Amino acid sequence: MKVLILGIPGSGFMQDLFKELHKQEQGPEIYFYNPFGKQEEVIKYEPEILENNSKINNAYKGGKRSVLLQLYKSAIILKGALMKHKFDVVHIFFLHIFYVFIFRSIRRNTKSIVITIFGSDFYRNNSWAKKVKGTLLRRADKITTTNPQTAEDLFRYYNSLNPAKQHIIRFGNSNLSIIDRYKNLKDRERLAHTLKLPMDKKIIVVGYSANYVHQHIKILEQINKIDEKLKDEVCLVFPLTYGNHKASIANEIENYLRNSTFSYRLIDDFLSVEELAGLRVVTDVFISLPLSDQLSRTLKESIYAGNIVITGSWLPYRILNDAGVDYFKIDNLSKLPLLLSDLLNENSNYQIDREKNKRIIAQDSQWSKKIIDWLALYDIQG
Repeated sequence: MKVLILGIPGSGFMQDLFKELHKQEQGPEIYFYNPFGKQEEVIKYEPEILENNSKINNAYKGGKRSVLLQLYKSAIILKGALMKHKFDVVHIFFLHIFYVFIFRSIRRNTKSIVITIFGSDFYRNNSWAKKVKGTLLRRADKITTTNPQTAEDLFRYYNSLNPAKQHIIRFGNSNLSIIDRYKNLKDRERLAHTLKLPMDKKIIVVGYSANYVHQHIKILEQINKIDEKLKDEVCLVFPLTYGNHKASIANEIENYLRNSTFSYRLIDDFLSVEELAGLRVVTDVFISLPLSDQLSRTLKESIYAGNIVITGSWLPYRILNDAGVDYFKIDNLSKLPLLLSDLLNENSNYQIDREKNKRIIAQDSQWSKKIIDWLALYDIQG
């Protein structure tokens, strides 16, 4: 069986999925293509092929005209590959409006189309985009999400969709075993030094990518309201290694913080898997208040590593509530200063059960269990 995966293959969960499918004795042949990068052909997956390959992993950048030209080239490359290989399954990760222009060719040249909804590709669309994407969802064979709440919202909005298309499938996470390697204070000190972070301050990480969905400046405006004494005790960290607005968001954060008393660090160089795990370990508080999200890998890793997590009640994280995870939710950004101040206070009444949180995330992140669902999605017996 041949499966073509369309999306950005350099992301951690995609690389994990490729590796796990590749390891299976009955697994499919995996091909991949990033329509939004500089990839010049559809490539058959081999474990070493994604390492440090910027043409594959990076999103294409440029003016509107050059981006449109790149997408036009991507459509031509895809049409050729579809006719040549006759894939059994074409799996679209993140439903971009681009696929409107290639969907007919996909439908003609494959037996099954799978669409995985990430969250913002549904929640953050206007009515026109939702209408257009609805035509694609109706023509797909299977639709997946990573949590039931997003599935409910999607199928409620598109109430003519066949419920049999709905599949809730989550990714495993191989990074948790790396987090487990770092267990003592010496590890933490070494990791903080590597990441150029102070050991004498509490590390507060804000967001996880260079995307305006994370509301960096609005969050900063609220954090800036905490007591001056507390400001001296923290270091704000902004991971900007992924996303399409790295330079502009970095400039906005720098301009805002330049005259402040905060210690801060912008991370805009790509981090290795070990460095990412290290960042989770040295973090004290993780603030994730995006406009929309499903259930990010970063959030789950942060909970697993024992971080205090603050997120928004508007996000579809009911699955965490049902599992009994201890984390903090706010209804709007104005509630952040008071909650953060209380959490940073040594006499805080707020408590989280870190060991319980770790057990819950571990149980939901084992690839040995999750891979069975992914194989079944492609009608392969695991």
